[in-house]
Amino acid sequence: MNLLPWLYLIEHRLSNLKSFEKLQLYLIPLCLMGIIFYNDTPLQANIQHKTNTTLQNHKVETYVFIKAFENQSKALNLTLLSLQEQSSGFAFELQGEFTSLMQMVLFCETFGSINNMPDMKIQPFNDEQYSLKLQLEFATKKYFPQDKEPLQSTIVHLKNPFSEKEKLPSLKLYAIVNDEVLINHEWIHLHEHIREYTLIKIEEQAVVLQNHLGQKIYLEL
Repeated sequence: MNLLPWLYLIEHRLSNLKSFEKLQLYLIPLCLMGIIFYNDTPLQANIQHKTNTTLQNHKVETYVFIKAFENQSKALNLTLLSLQEQSSGFAFELQGEFTSLMQMVLFCETFGSINNMPDMKIQPFNDEQYSLKLQLEFATKKYFPQDKEPLQSTIVHLKNPFSEKEKLPSLKLYAIVNDEVLINHEWIHLHEHIREYTLIKIEEQAVVLQNHLGQKIYLEL
C-alpha cells in the first residue's frame, strides 16, 4: 500500500492550520501523557508520614504528676479510692490518717505544675481514718513554689480537729411537772435518757441522773 499520498495530504493540512490549532495539537498529547503518568503513580508515595511521639503539654504534666502522686501516696500509706481526669487537671479521693492526708495536700499544693485547688473536702471515714476529696488544676504558667520544709514540720504537729469532741453545755434543770422534767430545753420522763445519763429519781425541787458507769449527778431548780 502506497502511503506517500496520505503523508503529503497530512502535511498539507498541518501547514494550513492556524497557530492556535497547532498549539492544541502539541498540548493535547502532553496533557494525556501527564494524566496517564499521574494516575499510574501510587498516591501514598507523594504523602510524607511522620509519627508524633510527643504528647501534648497537658498530657505530659498529667503523666509526670500521676507518677509522683502514686509514689507519694505509697510513702504516706494512703489508699486511692477514686481518680478522675478533667479538662484542666483531675480530681481524686484518698483514704488514710489525718496527718498523712494533710501532707498529701501540701505535696499537691507545692508541685510545680499545680496552681489551683478549686475544691477540697475532708471527712471521717471510720474511727481512725479519714477521706480526702481534692480537685486540682494545672498551671497555665510555670512558677517556683516556696520551700515546703517549714510547712512539712508544721503539719507533723498539726492538731486533728476531728479528734476533739464538741463541748456541750452543762446539764441544767429548768422545770418539774408531775413525772416530767425539763433539762436543757428537753422534756424527759422517769427512766428516760438525756445524753449518756438516765433520769432515775424526781424530787420536789431536784432530780437525780446516772450514767452507765454508775456515776450520779444532782440537779436542782
